[in-house]
Amino acid sequence: MSTIYTETVAQFFHAISQQEDLKQQLIATRNPEEVVKVAQDYDFKFTVADWQQFIQGHHSSQPTSDTFKNEIIGLDVTEEQLDAWWKFAWETGDINLIGWVYDKRDAINWVQLLDEFKVIKKDD
Repeated sequence: MSTIYTETVAQFFHAISQQEDLKQQLIATRNPEEVVKVAQDYDFKFTVADWQQFIQGHHSSQPTSDTFKNEIIGLDVTEEQLDAWWKFAWETGDINLIGWVYDKRDAINWVQLLDEFKVIKKDD
């Protein structure tokens, strides 16, 4: 992933950060083509492949098959997307985005802590 591309994505999200409805829609979307189309409407040029690379580049190495985690997150966003947005929010310093992700992420953190505790107990 190029630095230029990363900056373009960051600039794009700063540009829409004041439009809460649009931002929420893009955060929750599972359709990369939709994100690229909206970005082009704002004169930000990147491809579907670039977007997918961005998401993969920010993807956590945590396993995502846990049914309980999926239930916590809800139907509007996947854990992979949430992990990507969590990192993106802190990198950009977008307070609104950090708050939105934190609300959804808080419950997941508890699950991960419990999982880690179980691993530690097994090793003892």
